[in-house]
Amino acid sequence: SGEVMEAQPKAVGSSALLRLTLRLTLDAVRRGAGLNGNVGKGNRQPSGPASFGTLLPVCTGMSMALVLSGLRDRARKMDDAILENTGDGITCSIPTRNIVLWSRIDQKSC
Repeated sequence: SGEVMEAQPKAVGSSALLRLTLRLTLDAVRRGAGLNGNVGKGNRQPSGPASFGTLLPVCTGMSMALVLSGLRDRARKMDDAILENTGDGITCSIPTRNIVLWSRIDQKSC
C-alpha cells in the first residue's frame, strides 16, 4: 500500500513485527520518561504523551552508520573523561579507533 503505517499485504510477518516493535518502543518511552498515558473509558489505547508514534524502516547501511556514529561519540566522551581524570605527571595513551569490521551477510548467504 502507499501508506507507511498500513499493513503490507505481501509482508504480513514484517507488518506484525512493526506493530509489536512500535508498541514496545512507545511503552519504553513512556516508562523511561515517567509519562503516564491516560486510558480512556472502554478504550485500552493510552492517550496523552507518547500515545502515538511512527517507525520508519532504515536500510542496513544507514542503521550501521547511525550505530557507529553513536559509538564514536560515546568513545570520544569517554576519552575526554579519561584525559580530565589523569593526574599531574601521569601520561595516558588513548587507543586509536579507525577500523570497522563489517560482516557482509544478506538473506541469500544466511
